[in-house]
Amino acid sequence: MTALFGASRQAAVENTGHGVRSLGVVIRTTFPEVKARMSFTREELRHLHRRSIVLGTAIFLLDFSGFAAGSIGAVLAQSALLQLGLAVLAGLTIGALHLVGHDACHHNLTPNRWLNRAIGTLSFLTGLYRYNLRELAHNRTHHRFTNILGRDYVWEPLTPRQYRRLSPAAKLRYRVYRTFAGHFWYSLFEFWLKKLFFPRPSEIGGYRRIYYVDLAIVTAWLILWPLKPPI
Repeated sequence: MTALFGASRQAAVENTGHGVRSLGVVIRTTFPEVKARMSFTREELRHLHRRSIVLGTAIFLLDFSGFAAGSIGAVLAQSALLQLGLAVLAGLTIGALHLVGHDACHHNLTPNRWLNRAIGTLSFLTGLYRYNLRELAHNRTHHRFTNILGRDYVWEPLTPRQYRRLSPAAKLRYRVYRTFAGHFWYSLFEFWLKKLFFPRPSEIGGYRRIYYVDLAIVTAWLILWPLKPPI
């Protein structure tokens, strides 16, 4: 363990000339070999990029059914152990639906743009995301300006000078957000609330009509979904 995580604080990965040294282990793979393994023929690329209405819709319906069964079952179940299991199922399928929504938002799930829009909207409802604001934040901001200060605003760091100018409370909040436990609070307040649910007009270039439509959809979901189903 000392050899792997010693006090020298060397970079975790370094080029040795004969391969790649990663955490003290030399991987005997040269760059040409890696490049050769990552090369695909046109036919292989077409296969990898193939989209299917049937498969994409089936994946969405499977995950959404799991979410519905888990969340409704957790409310109706009489056994605490069964409630816990169903709640875990609901949580896992919310994560799966986020992945489905991600691919639909990139229009990689099916070849039909309107179907992608519908599936993405329904998938993101479980995370209370507004589809078009999610598209703005992820597709048109994060992917275009990845890690560029002032443009990619997810986990955007402060410079030492900016940090020193903060109030003690703001410094504490900044440090807490960058802990493991602080991820939830950062995502909730700084990203979801301010960027994806109810952002200032100045942050998104003004409100478009479709943003209000998305807000109405998510609001309707918030009202209707928690209603107790009839027994």
